[in-house]
Amino acid sequence: ITEGGTYTGNWQSTDGGTPAVRVSTTQPVVIENAHIRSVGDLIKTSVSGTNVTVRNSVGVALNSGTKGQPNGVFLEADSPARLDVENNYVENARGGVIVHGYSGNRDGVQTIVIRANRARNLNGMLSDGRGGYLPAEGGNRSLARFIELDSVQSVPGIDVGWNEVINYPGRSLVEDNIEVYRSSGTVNGPLEIHDSYIQGAYPYRPQDAYTGGGIKTDAKAGDSVQEAPAFNNVHNNQVVGTVNYGIKFAAGHDNIAANNRVIASGLLVDGTKIAA
Repeated sequence: ITEGGTYTGNWQSTDGGTPAVRVSTTQPVVIENAHIRSVGDLIKTSVSGTNVTVRNSVGVALNSGTKGQPNGVFLEADSPARLDVENNYVENARGGVIVHGYSGNRDGVQTIVIRANRARNLNGMLSDGRGGYLPAEGGNRSLARFIELDSVQSVPGIDVGWNEVINYPGRSLVEDNIEVYRSSGTVNGPLEIHDSYIQGAYPYRPQDAYTGGGIKTDAKAGDSVQEAPAFNNVHNNQVVGTVNYGIKFAAGHDNIAANNRVIASGLLVDGTKIAA
């Protein structure tokens, strides 16, 4: 997509290095009522300052058939000015919505909205080259996340709400379902993560160590106060059956968790104990 407009269609990529949809313009782009599948990324922006809306669409990530290659991401955006992702369905992807950086004007209108999306089985496993996946033991995996905000700093009006992600043991391999990494809202416009349902975050095998979980803020060692995750408001979420943690503030300041519910038993549905 090289110019603004509204785009609807059925798109597929069979090349792991080529996304099914690439947005290469800063003009407003709306992708709606689309069906997208890919052995690589599904939607990707390639320029800074994009203004992209993706709504009412279905994205399915396919096994690449190339040994050692992970599944693709539904939407990966680099330094957008505005991003609105609503009412989509995502399945078997390594990532749902991954955002690196921000280049808007911080007016509260040029912001990021990720709302009312559904995802099933976030998958960080690597292809075995034969239509299946390699055993995801040790480092033999890729980090999968439903939503990751990476270095999206001091942006008012970010709304991550009313989303649903369900991961089933043996059919998924996710790290943090929602990660806020070096990202922040503002004093008067906190980053809101709210009213979402997150179910499942499991190691590849029940006996394996595991570091993932539900909703997390994190930073890099040595980050300044300005770089650390801050002014994040995590509220009214339901986190069920995650391993290691439900909600975690690993770093940052002025972060609030309120009125959330976290339920975990440490068991799989068949009664198998999860060591982590």
